[in-house]
Amino acid sequence: MTDREAIAAAVTDYVESYLDGDAARMTSCLHPRLAKRRVEDHAVRTSGVEEAPFEEMTTEAVAGGPKNLGHQADVTIFEVIDGIATAKVISESFVDLLHLARFGDRWLIVNALWEERPQADGPGDAPAVGRALDDYSGSWFDRDVEAIRRAVHPSLAERKVLDAASGALDLDETTFDELLDIVAEGPDEPAERVWDARVLDVSGDIASGKVVAAWFEIYLHVARFADRWKIVNILYRSTWEPS
Repeated sequence: MTDREAIAAAVTDYVESYLDGDAARMTSCLHPRLAKRRVEDHAVRTSGVEEAPFEEMTTEAVAGGPKNLGHQADVTIFEVIDGIATAKVISESFVDLLHLARFGDRWLIVNALWEERPQADGPGDAPAVGRALDDYSGSWFDRDVEAIRRAVHPSLAERKVLDAASGALDLDETTFDELLDIVAEGPDEPAERVWDARVLDVSGDIASGKVVAAWFEIYLHVARFADRWKIVNILYRSTWEPS
C-alpha cells in the first residue's frame, strides 16, 4: 500500500474496531503512548482535558461488543510529510482529529482530539484558531513565555518519532513545563523570525493546524476553552541537519 492507503486503513481500523467491539483490531492501529483527548467543558477557560489512553481504548472502549451505530465513516487525510500525517474521520456520532506516524512499515495513531456530533458539525472560529497558531509560532522566536501560556494547554502532549525507519515505537515527548523552558531559551542558532501557520480544519470547538518554522514542520490539535483556543496535541518532525 501507499502511505495514504495505509493511513486510511489505520483510521478505518480505529473507527470500525470501536463499532465492532474488536480489541485486537483497535490495538493494531494505536500507538501504546496514545494521547486521546476531549475537552471536559468548552465553556470554561480553565477546563480540564479528558483522557482515553491506549489501555482504555483497547479494553473499555470496545467492551460489550458491537455498538448499535452505523458503520459509515468519512476519512480525510489533510497531509502526509516524511513519516507523519494529519487526518480527520467523521462517523455517525463523533468527529476525530488524528495525528499518525510511521514506524517501520506501520502507520499508528499517536494523537487524537475528538468531539461528539452534532456539536462538532458547527463552523467554529478559524480566525481565533489562527491567532493561537501565530502566538505559538512567534513565542519561540521572541522568547515570550506568556504568549506560549496563552496558546498551549497545560495538559499538552507534544511528540516526535525518534527512529521511524527502525520500526521502534520510541517517542521524544515534551511536557508543558519543558516547552516553557524551551521558549524561554529561544533558538539555539540564529533563525529568521518567519513562519507559515495554517488552519487545516475547524469542526465546532476543535481544530487541526500546521506550522512550518525554522527547522520544524508541526501538526497541531487546538480546542476552544471559553473565549480562548489552546493547543492540546502536537506531532512534529525536525528538518535540521548539522552543518
